[in-house]
Amino acid sequence: MQIIGVDFGTTNVRIASWDSDREDVAPSPLLIGQGNASTMPAVIAFRHEPGGGVSTVVGEDAILLEDAPDGVVLVDNIKRWALAADPYVKWHLESRGVQAPSWWDPETRSVNVWDQEFPVKEVIRLILAEAFRRANISGEFEWRAGCPVHAGLDYRSELAEVLSGFGGVYRVASIIEEPVLFLELALRLGKLQPGSYLVYDLGGGSFDCALSDVGEDGQMTVYSAQGNPLLGGVTIDGLLSQRLGYTGTRSSLTLAKEQLSPTGEPRDLNNGFSLTWTDFVEALDKAQFLGWSLATMREAYISAKAIWKRGEGAYPVGGSPMCRLESLPQAFGIDLDRIILTGGPTKSPYFRERLKEMFGSGRVVAADDVVPQEIPDPELTCLSMGACYMATRGYSPLYVNRLPVRVTLQNTQSGVIEEYKPFSLFGDFFNPAKPFISKPLPSLGGARTDYVLTVADGDGVVLERKGVVFGSAEKPGDSAMSPQLVIDTFGRVGILNDGNYRVEMESPVWQTEQQREILREFNESMRVTNEKRDARKLAEKNRVHRMLTENPFGWQGGHD
Repeated sequence: MQIIGVDFGTTNVRIASWDSDREDVAPSPLLIGQGNASTMPAVIAFRHEPGGGVSTVVGEDAILLEDAPDGVVLVDNIKRWALAADPYVKWHLESRGVQAPSWWDPETRSVNVWDQEFPVKEVIRLILAEAFRRANISGEFEWRAGCPVHAGLDYRSELAEVLSGFGGVYRVASIIEEPVLFLELALRLGKLQPGSYLVYDLGGGSFDCALSDVGEDGQMTVYSAQGNPLLGGVTIDGLLSQRLGYTGTRSSLTLAKEQLSPTGEPRDLNNGFSLTWTDFVEALDKAQFLGWSLATMREAYISAKAIWKRGEGAYPVGGSPMCRLESLPQAFGIDLDRIILTGGPTKSPYFRERLKEMFGSGRVVAADDVVPQEIPDPELTCLSMGACYMATRGYSPLYVNRLPVRVTLQNTQSGVIEEYKPFSLFGDFFNPAKPFISKPLPSLGGARTDYVLTVADGDGVVLERKGVVFGSAEKPGDSAMSPQLVIDTFGRVGILNDGNYRVEMESPVWQTEQQREILREFNESMRVTNEKRDARKLAEKNRVHRMLTENPFGWQGGHD
């Protein structure tokens, strides 16, 4: 059976083919780009025709229309906005102030040009239809595909529906996360040895990472995967444009960026601009680009840590290299056999050298170090090739439950337990843009009542626990209480009672780096506000003191 692997990226599309009856032959990237390239730009141009209709151009020819006059709308990052319906992605976009392009209608999730709407699923179909036409795929086939870690069910379902429309069948339970596809390729081709791995997958539109373990029997276990939808080649292009004041075509900037090196000459752009290695380094350093990717890796580690607190997996707690907390590098917090870099931007010396400085040159390896040499451009082609291998011959990676899903409050006097499930099912994310507020507990009156607040996994294994007190022994009838459990927008766990909110757990295991950063900014803002308020109070107190000292009786004018 012919297996077709599809990598629908933010900037490019790649397709691979594999004959599953010949396991000794590796998948092959199909040449769907101009000049026998294995990549086709995931770009579509909408043209306003004289008669009022709208036509489309896909791929390299669409990029040539980037500088066209009025009458052309270029859509070059449809995947990012297709993912924007997911609450986690939406929160990232809103918290970082990312503005939607003028052609995007978030309400209908469609491209809107000249009063005509093209639903996001139709736009994806038009791009992939051109890729399939170039691939010249015929006969019976099964397809496999990958998606970013942060992709929601809407995007996964739409992609599956589009691909099913090209005549193939799909017998896999789910669309697999992209960094896992890379691990699958390296494992099946025999160059991934038993050990613990983190895939650092920096693509055109987003950053993904996955923590996994390969056992002696060849079984791959995926412990955790995390993603950031705003880290990628598109983001780098935006940072460089902002630094240079560049308003020319993005394709020219992208090409110049890929050709930069620490010892090379500046690269010319159109409109008289040039790009230097110093521009590249300083733009990424100023934006803390690498730091944001490390924060995402840290989140993956936190999720995995919850698994090891359970004692689940192939190793006992503390037995896996990733669990030895006492030996974690100061630069981060993970002890791994290998950190594997993949994705187009990781070909830059900036990422390779900086990460080697942090984790050690022997631990950080490139994609071509863990796949056979005959695979062309593995940073670019590995995802579509890895997709071909998924769920064939009854083999697939083992996933473990990755998120804590239970929060309980137990009344120590009565023993009654109130249980809450603020997290959705495995694979989805708690929405940090909105607080979780439980239904009120039964009224407690004003008497002191002791509770135990517990965060546990789905099996009830405790991850965090704390005693909580309501009411007062000195004032037993002070107030009638019906407290509520809250997980606020900073990820903290607290209690809301009679209009008062009290934080009980500042840094639970699910709290993200972005939430911590926003919390730090909020606390700093509150500190400044309180200092100004205290200064005003002190100034008023001093004014009154001076007035009473200088004129204690408040006389106005002289004596009679």
